[in-house]
Amino acid sequence: MLHLRYDLDRKTVLRAAFTSSLARPNYYDLVPYIMFDDGELFLGNSELDPTVSNNLDLMAEFYIGSLGLISGGFFQKTLKDYIYIEVKKDVSEDIEEQYQPVNGKDATLSGFEFSWQQQLTFLPGALNGLGIYLNYTGVMSTL
Repeated sequence: MLHLRYDLDRKTVLRAAFTSSLARPNYYDLVPYIMFDDGELFLGNSELDPTVSNNLDLMAEFYIGSLGLISGGFFQKTLKDYIYIEVKKDVSEDIEEQYQPVNGKDATLSGFEFSWQQQLTFLPGALNGLGIYLNYTGVMSTL
């Protein structure tokens, strides 16, 4: 992983990060089991590959005095061999549905994030200093 931080001025910080990670399959999913229950077939998959992710994150932060923060950023994550449960319907006379973990192809997640964090020091009495944190994240995916 590589993380960079640049202080544009006393109140503005720019951040960038590139990370690469690996997520191994659940051990139970790797067991070559077969379980049949009331028309449903559950299968393990000993051929599962780990999911590899490469991630890019860009963020800007603006500090509002000593008690608040506004930030926004962009991210993109590229996944290879992500794992999901494949469902097959009407497999045979006895099997209505079949479930098995499998590897998907490549996928990309892209999005943006905006947040605002502020301590409300103007409130009276016991409420003085109560904080607020708002966050919005938008994500788009392509398979």
